Amino acid sequence: ISATSVGADAIARMQREARILAWLEHPGIVPVYDIGELDDGRMFYVMKLVQGPRLDDHVAERPLTERLRIFTRICEPVAFAHAHGVIHRDLKPENVMVGPFGEVLVLDWGASLMLDLRLGSSDSSTDTTGRPVEIVGTRGYMAPEQARGTTTDPRADVYALGGILHFLLGGGPPD
Repeated sequence: ISATSVGADAIARMQREARILAWLEHPGIVPVYDIGELDDGRMFYVMKLVQGPRLDDHVAERPLTERLRIFTRICEPVAFAHAHGVIHRDLKPENVMVGPFGEVLVLDWGASLMLDLRLGSSDSSTDTTGRPVEIVGTRGYMAPEQARGTTTDPRADVYALGGILHFLLGGGPPD
């Protein structure tokens, strides 16, 4: 990605995503192996190649027990991220991949936010740098507080997990 083609905000977001992914070593999160800048100024990061369908494509006609097993496997890397001060902020079926051997991966950490765990409760409209929190996420999976831009709290991810569970049980996104 080149700063001239997408803008400085997109580059900063990509760099933040790469740093967060490098920080979160978990089997349910795709590892980052390298990050850098090419001679022509384009930024890159190298990740493990992942293959398999997205959750929304995978679950059709799957038995309830398998859908619930997958849901618990989604919760594991999210809980790990929360324990390390990171919230995803855009959990949805399209950001989950099921691998050929049943592995479950939570993808697309580009909207994620790293919290300062020393502050205790982080329920505010600013991040750890004091900048306003950008409203990111996907309608139907985004907590109401997140949609208003007033939360940087892991509970927003828990709300999104509820939306994913609704999808897995009902076959469609929440209203």
